[in-house]
Amino acid sequence: MYRQRNKIESSEGYKAVFLGYLAPILKALIDSSAVKNLIVGYESKYPQSQKIIELCEIHKIPVFCVDNIEKEAALKSHIFLNADIAVVGAFGQILSKDTLKLPKYGFLNFHPSYLPDYRGGSPIEEGLLRGEHIFGYTFHWLVEDVDAGPMVYQERLEFQAFSHYPEILNRLSERGGEVLFSLLNDTIANWPRLEQSHNSSFYYSRKKGEGTLEWSESPEIWFRKIKAFGWRNWASLEIRQGSILIEEAILHRNLNSSLGYGKVVATKPTLKISLGKFQLSLVRYQSSRALLSDEDLMPIRQSS
Repeated sequence: MYRQRNKIESSEGYKAVFLGYLAPILKALIDSSAVKNLIVGYESKYPQSQKIIELCEIHKIPVFCVDNIEKEAALKSHIFLNADIAVVGAFGQILSKDTLKLPKYGFLNFHPSYLPDYRGGSPIEEGLLRGEHIFGYTFHWLVEDVDAGPMVYQERLEFQAFSHYPEILNRLSERGGEVLFSLLNDTIANWPRLEQSHNSSFYYSRKKGEGTLEWSESPEIWFRKIKAFGWRNWASLEIRQGSILIEEAILHRNLNSSLGYGKVVATKPTLKISLGKFQLSLVRYQSSRALLSDEDLMPIRQSS
């Protein structure tokens, strides 16, 4: 897919490349007067890429599908021809050492954690699973080791205990877009290059089965899994004769703990499940069958 941009290339501005699906990061490049030439690459496997395509069409920016950039030599050469900088915002491919050398100043990556904490492919999910409520982001230069390059800027933001993954990513990337826009007001050669400490753990991407809600787990663990995995439709609960996929929920104290564990206490306006001292309200969910108040959801009632 290709769209030509109505912008005259200037030797006084930067030629930038954007790879990924985080629209606020791309928007900063579009809005910056320092960027005189821009080209974009997206991955078709991400639904969020549609927003990137739409932005490129509106602003007449050349946009290409790059599902395997390392194996598309001609396309890669075209995209990075005379590039000053490449900016990465949620791009799912590891770039080779030779590719990292193509832009004049290198690849600037937006990573949604306060590095070196939570290096790897699922930093927000890892933080939510550990009960974090303070999250961060880091702009850093890409090197061969994942999430290990020199840092340009980083910041921490505080969130409410009920914040789910999409809200956290959106707020971090929105703030990141503001910061990138400010950075581009200065010469790239003047940007900080702060070396990272490498005494940190690397976290690999999580698997679908890890979102399963087990009746033996505490309500707090359930809520952490829903916040981390609900957006993927991975937070699943096995019930009698079916299952529920939970996208968003709220956990709060149960005013009547005598209702027991695993009981449906209401179905409207939201589905509410009693979990002993807690109650889980399902804001968005999909159920394989209709649910009734006072129903016992537990597949196997544990004997006391």
